[in-house]
Amino acid sequence: MSTSKNLVAVFTAVKSPLTIEERPISSPGPNEVLIRNEVIALNPIDCKRWAYGFLVQSYPTILGQDVSGVIEAVGPGVTSLQAGDRVIAIADGIHTGEITHTAFQNFTVARANCTAKIPDSLTSLSASTIITGVGTAAVALYDVLGLPLPDLSLKPGEATKSGEGILIWGGASAVGSMAIQLARQAGLTIFTTASKKHHDWVRSLGADVVFDYHSDTVVDDIVAAAKKTGTAIALAADVISKPDTLRMSMDVLLKAGGEKKPLKLTQTTPWPEQVVVPEKIMTAWVSGGDIWGRRQDLSAWLYGEAIPAWLANGVVKPGEYRVIEGGLGGLDTALEVLLAGVSGEKVVVEL
Repeated sequence: MSTSKNLVAVFTAVKSPLTIEERPISSPGPNEVLIRNEVIALNPIDCKRWAYGFLVQSYPTILGQDVSGVIEAVGPGVTSLQAGDRVIAIADGIHTGEITHTAFQNFTVARANCTAKIPDSLTSLSASTIITGVGTAAVALYDVLGLPLPDLSLKPGEATKSGEGILIWGGASAVGSMAIQLARQAGLTIFTTASKKHHDWVRSLGADVVFDYHSDTVVDDIVAAAKKTGTAIALAADVISKPDTLRMSMDVLLKAGGEKKPLKLTQTTPWPEQVVVPEKIMTAWVSGGDIWGRRQDLSAWLYGEAIPAWLANGVVKPGEYRVIEGGLGGLDTALEVLLAGVSGEKVVVEL
């Protein structure tokens, strides 16, 4: 095990500056790995926890869940990974409450079944852009919406079109861009929304038809496009999940879903009380905890088999990223940048 110091960025109160201190390097437990972090990727939930105390069990604590780096040691029972492997991982400290299972530090302990090898051709920076996005998209499509697991031998665009459509609201986001790529492998016809500057990019990921969500006629435009192609849109993933986007997503399903029952909509936040759900529509929240909890079978397949295969054959393309300088010391700035809003890129720090 490396003798390098484990410097950590500690969070002591709502919106407090992060303070850097040294803590011991932990040993991985059963079915866990210890990762020497090279890149930390931030997610919107990190901002919510920092700015509002969302899902913070106690202070002081350490934030973050997405890391890219090199395995330093493996715990008992780990056979598919070994020291020296280049990996990405999603750590579950937000659920366990264990600060060793967090990202804002030099060394992170993660579950082996939430750790994926990355090819030598991919940099740690690029790999860090997909971590939470691909996990959330996989739960949304394969668990909530019930799509079958895809053939991992298929290259991009090789899946046979099923004739069924899906709406992905927010296609340029981290989760949306991954959902597009996985939906393509399922053979779905993909209708998505994004700002105009991202239209070419989401098309390159596999979106069939792209719409500007700023348009006042976006719902009618989507419905018209579905009817023109003879495609029913009975499935939707709203990764923005605001009251207005959820209403518009449901409107598309009701107008373009055909005779499919039930119409299915998955969202990435708890359902807002002020939004009424019609009887014909089934909604379900994609909870990040599912990847660590009731669907550990899915996470084992996703991180152990699918992600390495997809990265190797180009099914999953990493996204753009913005590096905030300063390493752990730059995390304050990174949180502020993310809180102010970013579009089509991942905010990361390099250690």
